Amino acid sequence: MEEMIAQDRPPVEADLQRFCLLANQAAYDLQGVRNSCILTSCALVEFLRLQGLQAQVFRAEAHAHCRHAAHGAAVGWNGDGTRRPKSDGWHGHLAVTCGNYVLDPTLDQLDPGGIPVSPAVFLKPDGYDTTPPRWQQRVWHEWTEGDCTIRHARHWKQFGWKSKPAARESKWRDLVALMIELASPEDFDRLVAGGAVELIEEM
Repeated sequence: MEEMIAQDRPPVEADLQRFCLLANQAAYDLQGVRNSCILTSCALVEFLRLQGLQAQVFRAEAHAHCRHAAHGAAVGWNGDGTRRPKSDGWHGHLAVTCGNYVLDPTLDQLDPGGIPVSPAVFLKPDGYDTTPPRWQQRVWHEWTEGDCTIRHARHWKQFGWKSKPAARESKWRDLVALMIELASPEDFDRLVAGGAVELIEEM
């Protein structure tokens, strides 16, 4: 799942924003939950591959805090595990890397104080791709959204999800098919031109 075909065209941020929201929408339509990071991230990687882009999943950590209230939420953190995927209670969080960008299609499971956070696409800060040892400070990307401050980093562990049921192709391929069905006309045209639609039908 992590090894993808060579990148045929550079990623464009507007495309990635669209693909990230598409994965989020399709996953919620299919699953009815927001905390499906393994399933959704794996499906997004395959959809990006079908669009001629190189991508892979990675283990991330994200925090959101309301700036004017004592509310916060976290995913992928070494905390009490209260935010767990619905499948089997994995404590981690997955996101996607594509070129110089990070895509987090399930970041909206963060809702500090009942304020939902949007799925995110951002340029990696310098050093973001380096997995630090546990005792070393991680490289964080920070931004604001409404009343929230959000921080995102690569987790010091890069394992733990591959054995989960949601990481199997048999689990996420229906989500890829739904993403293709819901894709915008220009994206669908590229999928047809690249033979992706036939590929999905043969799975």
